[in-house]
Amino acid sequence: ASPHFMETYTVIGTNINGCKATSMIDVIVNPLPILNVSEDISLCLGNSTILSVSGASNYEWSPSIELNTSTGYVVIASPETEGINSYTITGTDSIGCKKNTTVELIVNSLPTLSISETATICTGDTITIQASGAIEYYWSPEAGLSSRTNNIVSANPSFTETYTVIGTNINGCNATSMID
Repeated sequence: ASPHFMETYTVIGTNINGCKATSMIDVIVNPLPILNVSEDISLCLGNSTILSVSGASNYEWSPSIELNTSTGYVVIASPETEGINSYTITGTDSIGCKKNTTVELIVNSLPTLSISETATICTGDTITIQASGAIEYYWSPEAGLSSRTNNIVSANPSFTETYTVIGTNINGCNATSMID
Protein backbone atom coordinates (compact mmCIF):
# COMPACT_ATOMS: atom_id res chain seq x y z
CA ALA A 1 0.00 0.00 0.00
CA SER A 2 1.23 3.47 -0.79
CA PRO A 3 1.78 5.84 2.15
CA HIS A 4 -1.14 8.00 3.15
CA PHE A 5 1.25 10.79 3.99
CA MET A 6 4.78 11.36 5.25
CA GLU A 7 5.81 13.77 7.97
CA THR A 8 9.42 14.84 8.64
CA TYR A 9 10.37 15.63 12.23
CA THR A 10 13.53 17.56 13.13
CA VAL A 11 15.22 17.49 16.51
CA ILE A 12 17.94 19.91 17.56
CA GLY A 13 20.09 18.82 20.48
CA THR A 14 22.41 21.00 22.51
CA ASN A 15 25.17 19.54 24.63
CA ILE A 16 26.67 20.99 27.84
CA ASN A 17 29.13 23.11 25.83
CA GLY A 18 26.40 24.77 23.81
CA CYS A 19 27.17 22.83 20.64
CA LYS A 20 24.17 21.95 18.54
CA ALA A 21 23.41 19.02 16.27
CA THR A 22 20.35 18.37 14.10
CA SER A 23 18.76 15.08 13.15
CA MET A 24 15.67 14.35 11.06
CA ILE A 25 13.33 11.40 10.83
CA ASP A 26 10.61 10.68 8.30
CA VAL A 27 7.43 9.10 9.68
CA ILE A 28 5.35 7.35 7.05
CA VAL A 29 1.68 6.94 7.92
CA ASN A 30 0.09 4.11 5.97
CA PRO A 31 -3.66 3.88 5.39
CA LEU A 32 -5.74 1.26 7.18
CA PRO A 33 -7.04 -1.60 5.06
CA ILE A 34 -10.47 -1.09 3.50
CA LEU A 35 -12.49 -4.15 4.49
CA ASN A 36 -15.37 -5.32 2.33
CA VAL A 37 -17.59 -7.78 4.16
CA SER A 38 -20.58 -9.78 2.95
CA GLU A 39 -23.90 -8.04 3.55
CA ASP A 40 -25.91 -8.74 6.68
CA ILE A 41 -27.76 -12.01 6.18
CA SER A 42 -31.11 -13.32 7.36
CA LEU A 43 -31.49 -17.07 7.80
CA CYS A 44 -33.62 -19.63 9.62
CA LEU A 45 -32.55 -21.22 12.89
CA GLY A 46 -30.70 -24.47 12.20
CA ASN A 47 -29.29 -23.34 8.86
CA SER A 48 -25.72 -22.36 8.00
CA THR A 49 -24.40 -19.59 5.78
CA ILE A 50 -21.12 -18.45 4.27
CA LEU A 51 -19.62 -15.11 5.37
CA SER A 52 -16.72 -13.50 3.53
CA VAL A 53 -14.41 -10.50 3.77
CA SER A 54 -11.75 -8.95 1.54
CA GLY A 55 -9.36 -5.99 1.56
CA ALA A 56 -6.56 -7.24 3.84
CA SER A 57 -4.04 -10.09 4.00
CA ASN A 58 -5.12 -11.85 7.20
CA TYR A 59 -8.43 -12.01 9.05
CA GLU A 60 -9.56 -12.96 12.55
CA TRP A 61 -13.25 -13.54 13.36
CA SER A 62 -14.80 -13.11 16.80
CA PRO A 63 -16.68 -14.68 18.48
CA SER A 64 -15.73 -17.86 16.72
CA ILE A 65 -17.83 -20.34 18.72
CA GLU A 66 -20.48 -20.78 15.99
CA LEU A 67 -18.01 -20.52 13.08
CA ASN A 68 -16.11 -23.35 11.41
CA THR A 69 -12.85 -21.37 11.79
CA SER A 70 -11.68 -18.14 13.42
CA THR A 71 -9.34 -17.11 10.59
CA GLY A 72 -9.52 -16.70 6.84
CA TYR A 73 -11.50 -14.67 4.35
CA VAL A 74 -14.39 -17.18 4.24
CA VAL A 75 -16.13 -18.78 7.23
CA ILE A 76 -19.26 -20.87 7.67
CA ALA A 77 -21.60 -19.63 10.40
CA SER A 78 -24.01 -22.06 12.08
CA PRO A 79 -25.82 -19.92 14.67
CA GLU A 80 -27.70 -21.76 17.39
CA THR A 81 -29.70 -18.87 18.84
CA GLU A 82 -32.46 -16.69 17.45
CA GLY A 83 -32.02 -12.96 17.08
CA ILE A 84 -29.07 -10.92 15.91
CA ASN A 85 -25.64 -12.55 15.98
CA SER A 86 -22.79 -10.08 15.36
CA TYR A 87 -19.30 -11.08 14.30
CA THR A 88 -16.27 -8.77 14.39
CA ILE A 89 -13.60 -9.22 11.75
CA THR A 90 -10.10 -7.82 12.27
CA GLY A 91 -8.28 -7.43 8.96
CA THR A 92 -4.49 -7.01 8.93
CA ASP A 93 -2.70 -5.86 5.78
CA SER A 94 0.78 -6.86 4.62
CA ILE A 95 2.52 -4.11 6.64
CA GLY A 96 0.65 -4.81 9.87
CA CYS A 97 -2.07 -2.14 9.79
CA LYS A 98 -5.34 -3.38 11.34
CA LYS A 99 -8.97 -2.45 10.95
CA ASN A 100 -12.18 -3.91 12.41
CA THR A 101 -15.59 -4.31 10.82
CA THR A 102 -18.71 -6.27 11.71
CA VAL A 103 -21.31 -8.41 9.99
CA GLU A 104 -24.68 -9.39 11.43
CA LEU A 105 -26.71 -12.56 11.02
CA ILE A 106 -30.41 -12.21 11.67
CA VAL A 107 -31.51 -15.66 12.83
CA ASN A 108 -35.26 -16.17 12.44
CA SER A 109 -37.27 -18.63 14.49
CA LEU A 110 -38.93 -21.71 13.05
CA PRO A 111 -42.71 -21.92 13.14
CA THR A 112 -44.22 -23.71 16.12
CA LEU A 113 -46.30 -26.13 14.13
CA SER A 114 -49.07 -28.15 15.75
CA ILE A 115 -51.40 -30.64 14.19
CA SER A 116 -54.66 -32.20 15.38
CA GLU A 117 -54.46 -35.46 17.30
CA THR A 118 -53.91 -38.84 15.67
CA ALA A 119 -57.24 -40.29 14.64
CA THR A 120 -58.65 -43.68 13.74
CA ILE A 121 -61.40 -43.92 11.15
CA CYS A 122 -63.14 -46.68 9.26
CA THR A 123 -62.66 -47.33 5.54
CA GLY A 124 -64.68 -44.82 3.55
CA ASP A 125 -64.89 -42.29 6.40
CA THR A 126 -63.52 -38.76 6.17
CA ILE A 127 -61.70 -36.90 8.92
CA THR A 128 -60.75 -33.25 9.23
CA ILE A 129 -57.10 -32.55 10.05
CA GLN A 130 -55.99 -29.11 11.15
CA ALA A 131 -52.48 -27.63 11.33
CA SER A 132 -51.63 -24.31 12.95
CA GLY A 133 -48.63 -22.13 13.74
CA ALA A 134 -47.64 -21.09 10.21
CA ILE A 135 -48.96 -18.93 7.37
CA GLU A 136 -48.44 -21.42 4.53
CA TYR A 137 -48.88 -25.18 4.54
CA TYR A 138 -47.95 -28.05 2.24
CA TRP A 139 -49.31 -31.56 2.86
CA SER A 140 -48.04 -34.86 1.49
CA PRO A 141 -48.80 -37.39 0.19
CA GLU A 142 -51.70 -36.02 -1.81
CA ALA A 143 -53.70 -39.29 -1.84
CA GLY A 144 -56.99 -38.93 0.01
CA LEU A 145 -56.58 -35.22 0.87
CA SER A 146 -58.98 -32.44 -0.10
CA SER A 147 -56.11 -29.93 -0.48
CA ARG A 148 -52.33 -29.80 -0.32
CA THR A 149 -52.03 -26.16 0.76
CA ASN A 150 -54.77 -25.36 3.32
CA ASN A 151 -54.25 -25.50 7.05
CA ILE A 152 -57.50 -27.52 7.38
CA VAL A 153 -57.84 -30.54 5.12
CA SER A 154 -60.22 -33.46 4.81
CA ALA A 155 -58.62 -36.87 4.60
CA ASN A 156 -60.27 -39.96 3.15
CA PRO A 157 -57.41 -42.45 2.81
CA SER A 158 -57.92 -45.96 1.42
CA PHE A 159 -55.54 -47.42 4.02
CA THR A 160 -53.55 -46.30 7.08
CA GLU A 161 -51.61 -43.24 5.97
CA THR A 162 -49.07 -40.93 7.57
CA TYR A 163 -49.53 -37.35 6.40
CA THR A 164 -46.75 -34.81 6.66
CA VAL A 165 -47.35 -31.06 6.72
CA ILE A 166 -44.65 -28.46 6.19
CA GLY A 167 -45.50 -25.08 7.68
CA THR A 168 -43.80 -21.86 6.61
CA ASN A 169 -43.82 -18.74 8.80
CA ILE A 170 -43.65 -15.07 7.78
CA ASN A 171 -39.81 -15.20 7.65
CA GLY A 172 -39.83 -18.13 5.21
CA CYS A 173 -38.71 -20.64 7.84
CA ASN A 174 -40.10 -24.18 7.76
CA ALA A 175 -41.11 -26.80 10.31
CA THR A 176 -42.54 -30.28 9.74
CA SER A 177 -45.17 -32.29 11.60
CA MET A 178 -46.78 -35.68 10.92
CA ILE A 179 -50.10 -37.38 11.69
CA ASP A 180 -51.07 -41.04 11.27
